[in-house]
Amino acid sequence: MAGCTNNHPIQIPHNLSALVNSIKRNELVIAVNADGEIVGVVHYRHRKDGQTTLYSIVVDGTFRLKEVGRALLYELKNEAVGKGQKSILLKCPTELEANKFYEAEHFSLVTTDAGKLRPLNIWTLSIQD
Repeated sequence: MAGCTNNHPIQIPHNLSALVNSIKRNELVIAVNADGEIVGVVHYRHRKDGQTTLYSIVVDGTFRLKEVGRALLYELKNEAVGKGQKSILLKCPTELEANKFYEAEHFSLVTTDAGKLRPLNIWTLSIQD
């Protein structure tokens, strides 16, 4: 069975393996509401070369435009700075509204890549002091 370890009968789909590894490395920031329900998550990876790769920010639809994404990004920036990282890099499909969010958060659009399935904007944010 793909993804099984220690003879546990669980299968981890290939597309979730990066997320599972991030959980093991504690590279997730989770936002919860007053009832303790998860309303947002940021998934990332701190690389050894000083770059933090942001894989995704996901916010529950009922909590969008309520500063949850901004709070998640703030926590990620603080953690990255604390670990001595130099920048945050991410790729975002060109058609998504999220591009406006990254621009508003002072990310710089580096280039647009053809991507495997659709065009992707590549954004970076310098976080050096």
